[in-house]
Amino acid sequence: MAEKKSTRLRAMLDDGDTLLAPGVYNGLSARLVRQAGFAVAYASGGGLARRPRVPRPGLLTPPAAISRVG
Repeated sequence: MAEKKSTRLRAMLDDGDTLLAPGVYNGLSARLVRQAGFAVAYASGGGLARRPRVPRPGLLTPPAAISRVG
């Protein structure tokens, strides 16, 4: 049976070496990071939301307290 990815990540973190994890925001950037030889990468919610044509609702929709006037 193949080793779980979470087990592999835990072993890398427990190793004590510094992990350089470039940020990715779509499949293409993840593939490029892998081809460049990085062992790990990360994707943040903000990074994924900045993809073209995918707005982040929290940034574009005013909170109810602000949208009430009067």
